[in-house]
Amino acid sequence: MVKDKRMKSINFNVPVKMQFKTKKKISNKLISYNLIFAMNNMFSKSKFKKKYKDLITSCLPKDTEQLKGKYRIDYIYHYENKGQGKNSDAPNVISILSKSINDLLQELEIVVNDNVMFCVSESWIIGEPTDEPYVNVNIYEA
Repeated sequence: MVKDKRMKSINFNVPVKMQFKTKKKISNKLISYNLIFAMNNMFSKSKFKKKYKDLITSCLPKDTEQLKGKYRIDYIYHYENKGQGKNSDAPNVISILSKSINDLLQELEIVVNDNVMFCVSESWIIGEPTDEPYVNVNIYEA
């Protein structure tokens, strides 16, 4: 799709590793569906959601304007080039990010709604490997 210069767009990067503290140690974990599934109580899930929402909010451009009507999101996953990152499962990473971003866009009133009448397309591709994994997020008016 050729982007119309008059169409609004939002572009930002979101790290996909976050620090987690347990009773024994602090570690950086890849944010993925598997991590969420492993959280065994609602308090830790609730705490994670807030921390992740705050992280995404801090990545949004300061001058983000509201998108009118339908929108689409493209994700480029730049995976970690060492350790477990080389074996990361992109759909597990993108699914959590997608849900979090869409909910946040609606909460911040950047989009009218995140249902199928407004979010009409989401796609992802694999980018280049990197030392610090992240997802490049591109949101366009459709």
